[in-house]
Amino acid sequence: MASVQDLNKDIESKQFSPIYLFTGEEQGLITQYLNEIKANYKDIIETSDVGVVIEDSKYKSLVAKKKLYILKDTGLFNKKADDQFINFLAQQFKQNLNCCIFVEDKINRTLKQTQALGQNSIIEFKKLTEAQLVEFVSSVLERHEKKMAKSVIKEFVEQCDYDYNTIVNELTKLINYVSRKQILLDDVKEVVSRSTRSVVFDLVEYIITQQYEKAFDVYDKLVLKKEPPLVILFLIYKQLRLLYQIKLLQAENYSVYDIASACDSKPFIIEKNFNICNFPTSKLVELMVKCNEFDWKIKTGQIKDFVAMEHLIMCSGKE
Repeated sequence: MASVQDLNKDIESKQFSPIYLFTGEEQGLITQYLNEIKANYKDIIETSDVGVVIEDSKYKSLVAKKKLYILKDTGLFNKKADDQFINFLAQQFKQNLNCCIFVEDKINRTLKQTQALGQNSIIEFKKLTEAQLVEFVSSVLERHEKKMAKSVIKEFVEQCDYDYNTIVNELTKLINYVSRKQILLDDVKEVVSRSTRSVVFDLVEYIITQQYEKAFDVYDKLVLKKEPPLVILFLIYKQLRLLYQIKLLQAENYSVYDIASACDSKPFIIEKNFNICNFPTSKLVELMVKCNEFDWKIKTGQIKDFVAMEHLIMCSGKE
């Protein structure tokens, strides 16, 4: 399988393969690479209908020497293909002028059309790790002659919920907003739109530490963002469960990285949660039980969702 680094070389040399198959979770990165490739073509056809491309490929471009075809979510590499499509792939490989890029969410590597592409045409865009995202942010800042402490970059990445597209958009806002060279944590807090999961982190901390006024203030902000109470309740439960897992693994002397791996989380998130783990495990269990109880009552019409949330926030103070 080709790597993203191989694709970088193709873009740098402007020598593209006849066919690429892009797949993977990091959709934002795929979009970025598509835009970089598109900059090299004047005649571009984007469609999900391979028939349109098969017909168009029979003719020369009227506006340029070469064409770029981008086909998204065709499903052609996840099901049995007909002879017409197989023949089209064969014809594509025989020429070195046009480029055809398939962007597919799922592919079946055992199918003959997938195997026919060969490993050099398939590029998987895996979800970027925390370290890769931090490195990416650092490189963008450097290009714009800006700086952020590594701890602030980690906070920024976490606040963007480790989403590449969000990071790109929010980083652009930061760079344009902050005139000085050094970007501070206060700038991040003031400018960057926080993800719902990041806000729920604060909500759970305030619930556990019985800071009711702050908890209700955060909850009101989530409601203003039009987050459904049931979704908020689920995220609260998920955060409580993570804290519970951390406490259990901490007691067994697991390292931060081992805990992150076991909980399918990020080391930085685990480190942040360490700071609010100084309370009885029984309180976590009680709150998780309450979450399940209120979830059932809301769904069965026994209690209004806003009343359930109010009770959940206040019940943390009961012994």
